[in-house]
Amino acid sequence: MIGTPWHNVVMMKVISSESIEGTSGRWSYVVQVVKFGDEAKDVPEVSAAPLPIPTEYTAYNLYEYANTTASHMGIDPGSLPGDYELKPIPNDSIVPAFWANGLAADTSSTNGSMVMLLWPNQIDGTC
Repeated sequence: MIGTPWHNVVMMKVISSESIEGTSGRWSYVVQVVKFGDEAKDVPEVSAAPLPIPTEYTAYNLYEYANTTASHMGIDPGSLPGDYELKPIPNDSIVPAFWANGLAADTSSTNGSMVMLLWPNQIDGTC
């Protein structure tokens, strides 16, 4: 079981996303921690330190937990015109996240680390 408390906000870069089977409007994300450079105005980079390869974590978006087949971010997806639909957080986005530690055997975590993103999804499409 994932422990508490959730740690302070960290910034994560979204590497990829995959729809969660059996759900509607929910994705699992692969993310990496970013590091701000000397100039805060510069785009943060994924930091390899202290490992030679940046660690990738499985993450979930807190905003998506309430999504069902009848409600995506509070909107009935069947009422949207054209091919409008809820989209996952775009790859390469840098988003705020919290993380907590649990047991290494936790199936929804990365070696016991659970990352929870905080990013409202966007609805996109063509009328």
